[in-house]
Amino acid sequence: MPEVAPLDPERLVRVLADADITPDQSRDNLERLSAALRELAAKVYTESVPEGLSFDAARARWLARRCGIS
Repeated sequence: MPEVAPLDPERLVRVLADADITPDQSRDNLERLSAALRELAAKVYTESVPEGLSFDAARARWLARRCGIS
């Protein structure tokens, strides 16, 4: 059995930094995503604001609007 490499979150983020990743847009999934983003105190990072911008991921409705779902 091949050895599994340990999780390297910095490498994971670095590799995925240029990828467009779109979540499943079902209401249940957006609720789970919203909860996970709140738990992680997620921020939006940009070159002009490297410390990150807070955003309202408190409700799946906000995420749904961002995904173009009414």
